[in-house]
Amino acid sequence: EEEKGIKLVISLWRKHPELPLLNILGTGSLSQWVQDNVAYLPNVKFHGLQTGNDLKQISNRCKVLLAPVLWQEPFGKTIVEALSRGQSVVVTPQEVALDNVINGETGFILNADANDMYDKVLSALAIPINIQMSMGCKMWETKYSPKVISERWQNFYDWK
Repeated sequence: EEEKGIKLVISLWRKHPELPLLNILGTGSLSQWVQDNVAYLPNVKFHGLQTGNDLKQISNRCKVLLAPVLWQEPFGKTIVEALSRGQSVVVTPQEVALDNVINGETGFILNADANDMYDKVLSALAIPINIQMSMGCKMWETKYSPKVISERWQNFYDWK
């Protein structure tokens, strides 16, 4: 969907062929447009809808999650999943992203503009893997780890 920022992302990768491989996952009303526009870009691969082990394998190979969403997503599960894998995230300042990403600490918050996106993607790619892992895991551990979730449920039931 256009609200996911895909046109901006493809435009950036078309303009900068030196960027590493961009894996595009998912489907929507722009799937055919995406396929047509990345067919001749050597640094972009469109995977379409992936589930289960295929989704996990592709996602685990990625160093950075780029999510330039242009609308207010209700939760943003992909951001939390990427953080749990210790991946850097580059996101727009939507409410769900701001709940999970502290700019420069747990990821990067960008404006929906190609120049800023380019700079933030390069910054995320330049982070050494050990620092990247700690950035990504920091928010997940404080908000979504099984220990934190179980404590929240326990507090909920204790309150009643």
